[in-house]
Amino acid sequence: MSEKQSRLLDLKAVELKTSLPKSTIYDWIRTGYFPPSILFGEGKRKIARWLESDIDCWIEKHRMAS
Repeated sequence: MSEKQSRLLDLKAVELKTSLPKSTIYDWIRTGYFPPSILFGEGKRKIARWLESDIDCWIEKHRMAS
């Protein structure tokens, strides 16, 4: 039971963690290069969140490739 629970990150936290601007994050999501968000709510009240574990894996994958 050592599985780490993943927190949900808002866009600002993802920007800070990756040092990427919002426009790049959404461009890369559209191309499949960046992990997609999980959407909560409906209509104008819809909010996007990312699993911290998905962002951490993405960072590690690209850190190893460079």
